[in-house]
Amino acid sequence: MRRPSPQKLCQIYASLVLLAAASLSSVPYLVASLALSLVMIFITIRPQQPRFHIVIFLAMVFLTPLIMISALGRITGIPPITMHVIAIVLTTPVFYLMDHSLRENARHVDIFQKRKGERYTTHIFTPLVVVTLAIMLLAPIVKQTVLLFSGITFLIYLLSALTWILLSIPRRPFITDAINKRIIAGTTGDVSLKLTSKAPVQMRAHLSPVVSWVQVTPPRTVLNKGLNSLHLSFTPPLAGQSRPGLRVSAIDPRGFIQINQWLEPVNLHIIPAAKYAEWLATKYLQQAGTGTIPEAAVRFKTIKKRKQGIEYQESRAYQPGDPLRDIDWKHTLKLSQLIVREYQ
Repeated sequence: MRRPSPQKLCQIYASLVLLAAASLSSVPYLVASLALSLVMIFITIRPQQPRFHIVIFLAMVFLTPLIMISALGRITGIPPITMHVIAIVLTTPVFYLMDHSLRENARHVDIFQKRKGERYTTHIFTPLVVVTLAIMLLAPIVKQTVLLFSGITFLIYLLSALTWILLSIPRRPFITDAINKRIIAGTTGDVSLKLTSKAPVQMRAHLSPVVSWVQVTPPRTVLNKGLNSLHLSFTPPLAGQSRPGLRVSAIDPRGFIQINQWLEPVNLHIIPAAKYAEWLATKYLQQAGTGTIPEAAVRFKTIKKRKQGIEYQESRAYQPGDPLRDIDWKHTLKLSQLIVREYQ
């Protein structure tokens, strides 16, 4: 028989604690505890989206201690400070459920924030802090000290996780060596890219090239510590030197911060198509010249110079003695052999 996961055990525990508290609570807290226990049983049987779980567990972080205080208040002889400590301790498994839901949610993030800067807090971390601070400010107004203790405990968890992330993950965690590549303008080339991650944890990343004629595969990936393999393909439209940039956006396992880093993984020397055709023709002439027999050499010297016409007639293969100015460079590059134009 399969053993239940720690997540399932914590969910069952939370449901039982809420049902036990319902038997000792007053009517308002009785309704709240029954509602939360039913929701917990529902998501245990049929799990929902991680974001829905985060909302439920955030409500339980603050409502469960409140319900426990109401139940423990009916037991005489317990000092108030002791009741607060017991209520917070009984709520501890909910923190594990919250942490697990944050990790699951980070694995399904599809939209990365498009903001300037190397790293900043995400739209997951900021609302959690804002809600916690708001409840802590509300606690003295409603005269519920346990809400203040719950807020402090949850805020310590959030800030501790954020501090560990900031200290363990470098500001620029990704390294790659630039690859030198020659390519003819208008053609497609590719390289295998080795990207090194210095982060001690897995980072979910989105890679987006700066220019449209560069493609990276896969565009969304998980970067592990150490070497990671990627594939770059490019079809440069213009000749010249180029160092196309690659933007790497990555989030930590809980999705609290996003790191943006710019990389230049390849140095391209883009050769013009006409220049390549000229080089190909020169090489062909050199090879053809070395293998010419004496009779052909005599023919080359004695051949009469053709008259240059003005109207294009046809294209044909190059023959010794044809003027270089009649070479059709476009068809030479396409057919990989020397082609000349004839005029009449």
